[in-house]
Amino acid sequence: MEILRVPVGADADIIFASQVARNVASSLGFEYIDRAAIAAATTELAYTVVKHARKGEVSFNFHTEGDKQGLEVRVENSGSETESAEMLLAVNGESNLSSVRSLIDEFDLETDKGAGTKIAISKWLPGEGRRLSEEEVRQLALRLSEQEDALSLEEIHDYNQELIHLLSELKAKDRQVGKLIFELKEASKEILALKEELERLTVTDPLTGLYNRRHFENVITTEIARSERQQSQFSLLFFDIDDFNHVNVSYGHQAGDEVLVDIGKVIINSTRKLVDTAFRFGGDEFAVIFLGADLKQGVMIAERIKTAFSKVDEYGVTFSMGLTAYCPGDTKDALITRADAAMYRAKMEGGNRIAEI
Repeated sequence: MEILRVPVGADADIIFASQVARNVASSLGFEYIDRAAIAAATTELAYTVVKHARKGEVSFNFHTEGDKQGLEVRVENSGSETESAEMLLAVNGESNLSSVRSLIDEFDLETDKGAGTKIAISKWLPGEGRRLSEEEVRQLALRLSEQEDALSLEEIHDYNQELIHLLSELKAKDRQVGKLIFELKEASKEILALKEELERLTVTDPLTGLYNRRHFENVITTEIARSERQQSQFSLLFFDIDDFNHVNVSYGHQAGDEVLVDIGKVIINSTRKLVDTAFRFGGDEFAVIFLGADLKQGVMIAERIKTAFSKVDEYGVTFSMGLTAYCPGDTKDALITRADAAMYRAKMEGGNRIAEI
């Protein structure tokens, strides 16, 4: 809906168009900074467009789109000497518009791709504002058609320059805020990464990379509860190195550490990823939880660990392994006690074997 159409061909006409732009924006409910920006952009656009021809027009239009209402200011010339809008808006051109791009960038911009100069800027009203009826817009158009200019072109130009400076400062502040937000996001990522690393360190054995005894206590409790709830099963393997002291005494503690590291690698490569979970209790004691595995399946995985380690072993290392399976009603302590007893029995029977309970 057209609110008002203003012919422009002289400075006085441009002054009037600027004043109308300010009053229209105010009547529609735009905030102060938006009113000033609309008036300033109207002035500069009208002056730039009209100077390339003998005359032109500025029209103010009220438009709606769904729940949104807004103002469109359309400037077009009608003289014999016209220039394309794209050329006028070129940043590196000689057009006066290159100095007010900071104003134009505040709006939705539309240009006519053909010959002649037709440029429209538009801005939506604040979403929380009151919707205007067609009758209210008609009354607004009637009032505005009776207004006269109040400011000189020089005063408007000075005001526009102040506004451009203000918008420039606001954009600089926005960039600073954006930089701070980016830095905060990066710092948050670093903090999160450090938090995750700290959490990993609290549950991980630093030498082998396996989980530690503390994490075992949490996992075994969780798996017992899951088995009770889902009526599923799992097996628990305990094992240690037969006469590990011999390795440390004969080959040195560094060799002993290498053996422990190799055991960790072998367990990880021999068990089912995302299914089985391995732990180092400290010293030469290890544990593995085999999810969904009964005793028979647990023995197969334990044998796989023994066989795989024998292929990388340089010191004649063997294991005493104790295996047990979860039974309905088992407590954590009962399950651990059985696995420990099975490992002890394997050691008493000469080591280098798997005992089941």
